[in-house]
Amino acid sequence: MGKLKFLNTRGGAVIAAVLLVALSVLFGSHRSLSALYDKVYYLYETGEGGFSVRADLDARCREANNLITIAEKYLSPDSAEIKALSAVVSRLAETKDLDEAKELNRLLGERAGELEEAIWEKELSDRDISHVTRIATELDSSLEKIKNSEYNVQAGKFNNILSGFPAGFLGGLTAIRPAPIFK
Repeated sequence: MGKLKFLNTRGGAVIAAVLLVALSVLFGSHRSLSALYDKVYYLYETGEGGFSVRADLDARCREANNLITIAEKYLSPDSAEIKALSAVVSRLAETKDLDEAKELNRLLGERAGELEEAIWEKELSDRDISHVTRIATELDSSLEKIKNSEYNVQAGKFNNILSGFPAGFLGGLTAIRPAPIFK
């Protein structure tokens, strides 16, 4: 009970008021920044007009799987290139984490390129030449759509807000992270 008497003093009341204001600012900042981040995440998942980064990542996964199917005709299913790309595709198809999705998207491009190189060293049928060329074009096209997405625009704006004052300081205190930009 002796500690509660402190709150009945002028100094105690001032300290309590300052603490309440500080906590209100932190909770309010977290709520506001979380709401902005949720809008950015919505663009990642759903997109604007149905054009989402997630849909484009899924398209890249499908095309990578098509590339694996063709590669299995010419390479051993145990080849390092097939295994590496398969592992990346599996992880990318499942992840909900944007930072991980960004890194896996980058790796998908690298691993698909390595598998393409291995395939081109073989004597492909005319039909498979056409398929591999189309797949490479589709992988590049969906990557360009991701790079130029509304998600990236809004993620950049969110990151600018988060890097400014006081949002940057308060965001750090409330565990709000920058949104990854897909390249």
